[in-house]
Amino acid sequence: MNFLIISCSIRPGGLSPRVVPLVQHALTDLGHRPVAFDLRALPFHGVTSPADYPAVVEEWRQAVATSDGVVWVTPTYHNTLPGVAKSALDLLDARVMRGKVNGIIGASNLTAEPGVIALGNVVRFIGGLLAFDDLYIPYLKDVWPRDTDPPSELVQRVNRWTEGFAATLSPTHSRT
Repeated sequence: MNFLIISCSIRPGGLSPRVVPLVQHALTDLGHRPVAFDLRALPFHGVTSPADYPAVVEEWRQAVATSDGVVWVTPTYHNTLPGVAKSALDLLDARVMRGKVNGIIGASNLTAEPGVIALGNVVRFIGGLLAFDDLYIPYLKDVWPRDTDPPSELVQRVNRWTEGFAATLSPTHSRT
């Protein structure tokens, strides 16, 4: 299956982007085809009219539309999702998101929950499905200090979550 992985942080040295390669590796090990999309390429929604959007907006919409599942890795900024994530979601609509299966990993300096909840609310509002439990990794800077390898416990948590998320998309899994 094809999976799109999105880091909702574009801050240089941000913590949540460090989780994306762990998800990519876990999906690859399961035989899937993960692709990461860099939100820095997108314009902020509302800055130009849709008729003036650059080609990358259509690439973004197609990447979401053609994926079997979308994994969002988000920090919490000011008790909500990052603005770049909201702007990227605003470039989508129900034609792209209706029925699309999404999973959310919250990875943040402090609590991860507010960003995950806010992101999930927007995903559902535009027709996406949240088909698996969210994964929360609060206090990531303490769990995985900079310039170190990821701790095995974190890798195992990400692997278990990724395996469960991918299993929800399996044709033999019931999505009730």
